[in-house]
Amino acid sequence: MPISTGAGTSGPSHNANSGFKQVFFDDFSGTWLQWPNWPIIYGGGELFRNGAFRYNAGEIWVGDGVLTINFDKAQDGTWYTAGISSAPWAGGPDNIGGHILYGRATIRAKVSEKVYGAGPTLLLWPTDVTHWPPEINLLETPMKSGLFTVHWTDPNGKHDFKSQLYDVDYSQWHTYTVDWMPDSVRLYVDGKLTATQEGHSPAEPLSLGIMGNVSSDKELWYGVPLNYSSIKHLDFKVDYVSLEQWTGAPFAPPDGTASLSTTNQPASLQLGSGADTLVLKVAESVYQADAQYTVKVDGMQVGGTLTAQALEQAGDADTITLHGDWAAGLHTVEIAFLADSHAGPPGTPRTLYVEQATYNGENVPGAALTLAPAAAGDFTFTDPPAAAVTTTVPPASTPTPTPTPTPTPAAVLAPADPAPAVTPAATPADPASAVTPAATPADPASAVTPAATPADPAPTVTPAATPIDPAPAVTPAASTVPAGSGADTFDVSNAPGQTTIANFQAGTDKLVFSGVDSGSVGISQSLGDGTLPWGQLVTFGTQGGSVFLPYSTSVTLADMAFT
Repeated sequence: MPISTGAGTSGPSHNANSGFKQVFFDDFSGTWLQWPNWPIIYGGGELFRNGAFRYNAGEIWVGDGVLTINFDKAQDGTWYTAGISSAPWAGGPDNIGGHILYGRATIRAKVSEKVYGAGPTLLLWPTDVTHWPPEINLLETPMKSGLFTVHWTDPNGKHDFKSQLYDVDYSQWHTYTVDWMPDSVRLYVDGKLTATQEGHSPAEPLSLGIMGNVSSDKELWYGVPLNYSSIKHLDFKVDYVSLEQWTGAPFAPPDGTASLSTTNQPASLQLGSGADTLVLKVAESVYQADAQYTVKVDGMQVGGTLTAQALEQAGDADTITLHGDWAAGLHTVEIAFLADSHAGPPGTPRTLYVEQATYNGENVPGAALTLAPAAAGDFTFTDPPAAAVTTTVPPASTPTPTPTPTPTPAAVLAPADPAPAVTPAATPADPASAVTPAATPADPASAVTPAATPADPAPTVTPAATPIDPAPAVTPAASTVPAGSGADTFDVSNAPGQTTIANFQAGTDKLVFSGVDSGSVGISQSLGDGTLPWGQLVTFGTQGGSVFLPYSTSVTLADMAFT
């Protein structure tokens, strides 16, 4: 969930009736960055396009209730700084990062010193990292001033923008707030309206960016380059950040503060009675009011009118558990998003989501629904028939009459119906019927060698050679190997190339290296960028092989074996 629940250093309460619903908050409590909040870290050492600085994750520090991003000068004159973004990595897991489509963004920050040629950049930019613009800059610092900018694409597909300078001593703590609406963007500093952009408002989801910036000697609009000064170190600090989704309702201007809101927490409801359970995961995107809906099973409504509470933007879901005694066979579930007066203008995010359903603990395929107001959708689930019970009734016993003995002369010893003679050494008329353990039978599968294989042998399990459910082999030249939900083993050979293992679980799953010296293994944190996620990179062997483990932070040599 992209909301950190630690207490912020600012302390003021959030106005829950302001026309906004908070979907993202981080006050940087603790001693490390909340990775799920910030899927993209700009810190891989790459040189920025202006040639003036490199991103280095070592310039990021969290402690004392603040995020600190440093600027440090290298011996060659290049600067090092860093950046973070709440935009989710493309193709990453659900429920990471944070974004809004219209609403309020708040950042409280300060820099250690006002200088020419460097400073923080606080912004909103596309959640979809594959394109740019649009962008909203709350703060850039050219010429030791504040700069507010809105970027957009013109009708000819070209980049355009409008900027406004404003006076602010950004070396002191200030709260920067932008109210982003479908027709305008307004900047407030400490609750005071500072700049306004009418029109050209972005019309797609935007996420937060917090970046350090150093200008080059060709970017004189930013001021005299930093290298012309004797400064070798700067830093800026961020106290907290907040994203609030606009509900469509009227709202008051910001008061210059924000803290974690406790409104719109996920609901958990139990409805109906019976031994069977149908569990729905439901969420909403709001406009003016929470979505109301009904649930019917086979045309019969269960419960009354329900109200969604969980916000889809926050990665949450209400848990609605329906109880019943449903007969064996196919059943239809209908969800109806009730019509009301809050449909909203085009482009407003008013939606009801059925994200998942399970029946008696089993996932229901095809249950995901996305509904607009006054729309309905349905899916089906199957109650399996009860398992057939077969009872074998023994036949009534029939008394066996006692036979009348037939007198036999004492000289006759053979019975009247002699048993067949068994001559093991002879070759029977039907060779297949002979049981000759040392020979090869005509049908090898029918041969029985009692000393080696019992008539009903138990399966032989040899874990070191071939498990019953063999682990997937990891060939480094492959792209992605998925891990399952249980304990998985991945065989890794000494070969070149990189393989990604999705959902690897430290402490549960295992990397088993063959032909690899344990001393050649290196484990490093990979911090990703706009096209790759963060995670751990395991390098090994003599051929340049590596395994990438997305979103992993705790894999050690204890999660590996060597054969």
